[in-house]
Amino acid sequence: SDLSFEHFFVTCPNCNQDYQGDVKGDMMTTRLEFVEREYKHDLVLYLDALTEKLSHLIDKNHNSLDPKDEHYIQEGEDICSKALSIIEQMKKRSSLKRDETHLIAAANFVVGEFF
Repeated sequence: SDLSFEHFFVTCPNCNQDYQGDVKGDMMTTRLEFVEREYKHDLVLYLDALTEKLSHLIDKNHNSLDPKDEHYIQEGEDICSKALSIIEQMKKRSSLKRDETHLIAAANFVVGEFF
């Protein structure tokens, strides 16, 4: 699923630079909330949003002074649970496209990195 709105959550429309730091985290959260609200039925888009959010969460936590933060653990576990559920739904399809297989592999890697 390649929807044209996705780039607005990654790149600033004024300077064409990727968002960084807390702004990037806020945009990842906003993107995930938007996809959950408007495109939850699109498993590829939903899994991609979850994977990107989890990856950012992991990166942010690696730079944190408190790696055992309860909010981080709860949010990460929630995202992992949703991602794994979507992966199982996608695997039940009769055939997966190559990009879907790559996304599943990437999502599994990021979930493994969290744990």
